[in-house]
Amino acid sequence: MKLTIHTPEDPLVLTHVLMVYENASEKVLQRGKIAIEDDRAVIKEIAPVTESLTAILLDTRERLAPLTYIPEPVVGVTDKACAWFVPAQSRPLFFRPTRDVTLNDLSGQHFPQPPLLMISTRNNLSVYALEHNVRPTLATPLMNAPYYNIFDTDTVCLGSAYRPFDGTIEHLHEWEASFYGSQFTHRAGTTTRWITDRTHRELWESAHEAGAFDPGWLIAANTTLADVLGRAR
Repeated sequence: MKLTIHTPEDPLVLTHVLMVYENASEKVLQRGKIAIEDDRAVIKEIAPVTESLTAILLDTRERLAPLTYIPEPVVGVTDKACAWFVPAQSRPLFFRPTRDVTLNDLSGQHFPQPPLLMISTRNNLSVYALEHNVRPTLATPLMNAPYYNIFDTDTVCLGSAYRPFDGTIEHLHEWEASFYGSQFTHRAGTTTRWITDRTHRELWESAHEAGAFDPGWLIAANTTLADVLGRAR
């Protein structure tokens, strides 16, 4: 066991270790103090990891981390999650023919999309629509995203779609590409996601004919940007 790390000024000496104890249902983190006895390292004074030690470790990590550039579309960020504005634009949509045969001949065609808010976390992507094609503020009301494959919680049913490594700001374009590049197959919940006077096919045909996605076709999600940022983890 290597007990010292030589540096130009002063050697670093191993004094403590962090140990993980686990069983089938839980994990416990303990700290042990190192003592040298008969030229051997012995772990003594085992104690739980306290909040103060955790704070010290996190503070050290933050002091070592460089500043992160925040692109203009981003509206919220942590070290594990990111929320950003996606402007209205034309995108191809892909449908799986065996799940909704009325969409067969639309798959792969370009359609005008509403402006969106996307939120990526470690394993999930949430999507909301916006009434106005501007970067939202905390008070901006959100709308239900008018797509298949979205649960009532507003998270996306990713299925076999590509999942980026994590939800950090470095991967936001990958999450966006994964969403639009996936196959939309079915309704994943009971939430009404667009006005009820037209089918899903008719919704996208209307957008194509109009040359833009009419915000009047959206349904209010009864939440704001501030609300969803407070829930994102």
